[in-house]
This record gives sequence, structure tokens and C-alpha cells, in this order.
Amino acid sequence: MRKIILLSSIALLTLSGCKVSTVRDIIKDYDYKNSYQLINASAAPVDIHIGAHDYTGKAPNISDSKYHVGSLEAGQDNITVKVKRDNIDYRVSVQSFHRLEKSGSNHLIYDVKNDDDQTVVAWQDQSAYRISAFKKQSSDQNGVYRVRFFATASGIEVKAGGSTQLLEKGQPSNWFSLQNCKGEFSINGKALDLCQATAGQSFLAVIDAGKVLSLSRG
Repeated sequence: MRKIILLSSIALLTLSGCKVSTVRDIIKDYDYKNSYQLINASAAPVDIHIGAHDYTGKAPNISDSKYHVGSLEAGQDNITVKVKRDNIDYRVSVQSFHRLEKSGSNHLIYDVKNDDDQTVVAWQDQSAYRISAFKKQSSDQNGVYRVRFFATASGIEVKAGGSTQLLEKGQPSNWFSLQNCKGEFSINGKALDLCQATAGQSFLAVIDAGKVLSLSRG
């Protein structure tokens, strides 16, 4: 009786004529892309690598060249890239590499939701090279100049439009506003000229204790 059941099962599979799909076959139609704004606020040329975790949850070998998504010189304007991942796992790995020395920054693993644009900042913590990633935001308001700050050092105090915040190193701040850019932004009591653009736009300013390292549209 056992042999008959076994043969019947095999016949059923054969007669069906259907290919038995792998998990990869099943999920390949559910690929998603996220947009990444890449900023280099360090003093070195960097290569930025971003890779999605696979359907089993396995992390990519992030140093592999196939995960290289962008290269930026020191002081270069930000660039935007799109990175594909599988919807079954929201996790991505992010790391930057000094292009000349080949040394790597810290290695980030974090969750990215569908259609959430991201900002990735390569920066220096004294002599150490760092990478930070967070959700990209814009906060355009008619007639208002809006800025949020990203500090590469501790103990930086930002003032603008009656608001004051002590920044946390490696994290974006709250939004600061100046109506038609009347008044000034300051860091640690030093005035910053950030009003080169049209009022109504929003920006991310990467700063150290004394100057702006990068200014990008939010």
C-alpha cells in the first residue's frame, strides 16, 4: 500500500507539468527600490556601498564591489541613487570606504520602509571615518527658509529664529526656520550665512564646530 501511495504522488507531480518554484522565483516580482541621497562631508574621496539583505535574512558581503552605488570626492555635491531590495526583508547594510586607503567606516544595518527616501552621510569623527543614514525629509514652506543640521562633533549649539538646540553628534536635528531668511543662523555663537538659496526651500546642513561642510536640498 505504501508503494502505491508513493507512485501516485510522483504521478501527480509529473502529470501536473508545473515547475516547482523556489522561494526566489516567488518573491522576485516583489522587488522595491529606495532612493538614497549620498553626501560626502569628509575630507577624503569615498565609495559608498549599499546592499539589501536577501530573502533568508542573510546580510550582503558589503565590501564586495557589486554593492558599490556611488563615489564622491571631498566637497562634491550630493548625488542620488536607487537601490533595489526584496520586500520580504526591509533590512539594508550601508558602509563607506576611503577610496585611496581602502579602509572602511562603521557598518550600518537598519530597516528601510517601502518608498521612504534615505539620506546617507559620509563624515569624519576626528580621524575616524563614519557613515550615518536616516530618512530623507523636506519641509518646504512658502517664504520660509528651513534648515535641519547634522553635526560631526559634540557640543554644537545651533540658534535660529528664537530656537536653540544642542545637537547630537551623528544625528539630524529638528527643523529651524527663518522667515524670508531675516535674522541669522549661528553655531556656538558664530553666525552662518545659509541664505544663498530661494526662501521657501528646505535644506540639510552638515556642520562641524566652526563651519558648514555640506548644504543639500532636504
